[in-house]
Amino acid sequence: MAPRKSPKSTCALVNFYDPSVHARSSHGRIHPDILAWDNHNLEASHNYIQTLFPLPEHSGFATAPVVTSETFTAFRTRPELRAALLDSLVRMLDFYGFDCTRVPQKRSKKTDDESNANNDPLISISLPERPSFGKWFRRFDHNHLRITRIIRSLRILGLAAEAASFYRVLREADEAFPGVLGRESLMYWRRAAERPLWMAPDAKDGSKQGLAFLKEYEVEKEKEEVEKEKKKKEEEVVELEETDESSDEGVEERKGEVEVSSDETSDGSSEVEVVQPEGESEEVLDDSSDESSDGEVEELTKSPSPASVEKKLQAKKDYDAFFEGMDEEAKALWKSIT
Repeated sequence: MAPRKSPKSTCALVNFYDPSVHARSSHGRIHPDILAWDNHNLEASHNYIQTLFPLPEHSGFATAPVVTSETFTAFRTRPELRAALLDSLVRMLDFYGFDCTRVPQKRSKKTDDESNANNDPLISISLPERPSFGKWFRRFDHNHLRITRIIRSLRILGLAAEAASFYRVLREADEAFPGVLGRESLMYWRRAAERPLWMAPDAKDGSKQGLAFLKEYEVEKEKEEVEKEKKKKEEEVVELEETDESSDEGVEERKGEVEVSSDETSDGSSEVEVVQPEGESEEVLDDSSDESSDGEVEELTKSPSPASVEKKLQAKKDYDAFFEGMDEEAKALWKSIT
């Protein structure tokens, strides 16, 4: 058997959950061995849950590990640690009688705290068709304290979505069997699921006491959310401005165009309607042929007024452009009515 690798971290919890290390807990157990226990051992033993689901607060067990800033950062930056923590949750969900299935994930290449953490749950938790919760499902049981710990630990160590799913299914169980679970237990579960990370479930409402590294983390997260929302609104404004500009360009393109519509008459002939743009005076050039128009232009170029010549030349160009592309029948009809 190959010797176990040396611990990669100075943090006992990280080494316990590291699948390449499998360091022993303070009671000499390794992670896979605890998960292999039967339900009787999970119920009867009281000194393993503190290692499976550690908290930043000290417990009544002096040897229980505590989540430090180093532990906090390690779990949120190392997917393999969160995956091992998820295995612990799956085992306990089975112990409590809930259905649990793995959800396929598209893993991000990033390894920061937003990668595969706090977003979509990695498991789906639901009530079984015929619930068999066992003796913990009553007004109060020592497992209620464990459940509070599990929800909080999951949130602290980067599995917030799983914590929310666990809390949701607990509320569903309470709704399905009203009056069985104690109100106090439900209150602590809600606090563990919804309070700021720095605020422990047993802290009094309005308390400002909390660990500094958790407060700093949540302040930074709040800033990120504000910046994200600000950026989103800025992008929406830019998108609206681009839409308005596109609309204005369309109006400018249509402005000054001459709309020609042809309606078939009863004898098969066509009527051509010319719509003059608003704000422009109507100019009609009474030319019967291109030759007469050219003659008039030559005569105009002899005029002593350059401005007058330029104006009439432009009018001639506009006139020719108007007829460009028009079929001969429509052109003849137009000239006959003007």
